[in-house]
Amino acid sequence: MLTHLSSSLLTPTGIQRFTLQSIITKADCIPPDKVEEVIRRIRQEIWEAAPLCLSPIVTSAGMRPPFGIEEVRRNVVEACGMLGEEKRQGKEKGAGMGHES
Repeated sequence: MLTHLSSSLLTPTGIQRFTLQSIITKADCIPPDKVEEVIRRIRQEIWEAAPLCLSPIVTSAGMRPPFGIEEVRRNVVEACGMLGEEKRQGKEKGAGMGHES
């Protein structure tokens, strides 16, 4: 699937219409002594399948504290062009409630 999507990234004129962002989930399921090796191998496989894909984000929601989740959210917001909108909404939500923005 990644290879198929990657082949659609460029138009016949060479314009990149969109980008891909891979996310490696459940990183906490990798045995601790294998994490570096497994992540390195997955990154290499992603690059081979889709060289224009952004570097993967590594996440785990099961660990305390979870990691990578906020990075995923930021990237989605940025990719959707909603960053200014999110900041504006955050100010509106906090207005009059003692929240600082």
